[in-house]
Amino acid sequence: MVEIGGSQMKGGGSKTIIVAYVSSMADTGSQPPNDTCQQSDAIVEFNNDPVVDTWGGVRYVSYIANKYGFLKGGENPGYGERLRNRRSK
Repeated sequence: MVEIGGSQMKGGGSKTIIVAYVSSMADTGSQPPNDTCQQSDAIVEFNNDPVVDTWGGVRYVSYIANKYGFLKGGENPGYGERLRNRRSK
């Protein structure tokens, strides 16, 4: 999910602030999970490189935020998710 919000500035103007917000940090949609961002992501040609098709949602949203200078935010997977992951190993 990407949230867009406005903020009032001193002097009466307004400024649009865009925050790329991931509420599914524990999502492992790509199999095997491929959510770890790499420095080399910065040079990926998003529209032409099929490697992005293997990225999970977190990496994908982070790439877009970095490319366009958006702020990033997200939720941790929480205590219950860690327990489920530990039990499944």
